[in-house]
Amino acid sequence: MRAAFPPIAALAALALGACSTPASSPSPSNTRDGVTSGLSALHAGAPLESSGRSLGEWLAELSPLFESPDPQLRDGVAYELAVRWIVRERSATPEDLRAVLGPWIAQLQLRESDERDAGALRRSFHALALSLVAARDLDTPFLSPDELEQLLGAALDYLAREPDERGWDPQLGWVHATAHCADLLKFLARNPRLDSAARERILDSLAARTTRPCEQAFAWGEDQRLAAAAGAALLRVDAAVQARFAAALRVTLDPNAPFDARRLAGQLNAEHVRDALLARLEEAAAQSDEAAALRRVLRLDE
Repeated sequence: MRAAFPPIAALAALALGACSTPASSPSPSNTRDGVTSGLSALHAGAPLESSGRSLGEWLAELSPLFESPDPQLRDGVAYELAVRWIVRERSATPEDLRAVLGPWIAQLQLRESDERDAGALRRSFHALALSLVAARDLDTPFLSPDELEQLLGAALDYLAREPDERGWDPQLGWVHATAHCADLLKFLARNPRLDSAARERILDSLAARTTRPCEQAFAWGEDQRLAAAAGAALLRVDAAVQARFAAALRVTLDPNAPFDARRLAGQLNAEHVRDALLARLEEAAAQSDEAAALRRVLRLDE
């Protein structure tokens, strides 16, 4: 897992590790251990043809690994296979992706039975996997308008409701719920089949998450990921919507109120996202009138 999600052009060039010894054939066993072994073998380079299953069937089997506490299985096997199949090799067909879309979206929901770690990982890494689906659809459209709306609504609901604020955990590795959802919203915001109203919903959601009182300020690149998503939406909406987003990020604490660390964290997060937007727009402003105008609307030149 990486601290920054690569753009689709970089994903297309992503090279997964190769074994120095010949890869064994994946096991066709239906047991959980057998499935994990089969996916690990495919990750190591075993041919799909010898696996006894279709790629679509293996794609569906990634889901349990997305909540694994083992980063080697979760980040190294499941996520990297998803990258390979969905965006690098594009071997997963639109039908394969449609088959997992609904089940993966369902995994974004909070459950009363969730254990803290497993639930957070399940939700977060399914959001990351769905960002690959959104990236693929952006490059080669295949989702219907209803499917796009279903994905957008689920992403917005997830960002609003997700309670886990961890970025890096010493035992689990990357959790990164906020960053992973931001990645998903970034690709959706770029999608030309979504209208301005949809991008306004994205910006409202990003502003709410950025300024929300929380236990700690962003420390693991969340500000960069949120800024990337916000920038993707802001460059595709009118000046009035841009101004409203800029105003939402201007969080000022009452100096006469008792100290509130959670509110201060929200204020710092807003400042960090603004700074990240400035950095992203600075180079673009020299080549794009739209980016230059956006910088002025956001008052990032001051």
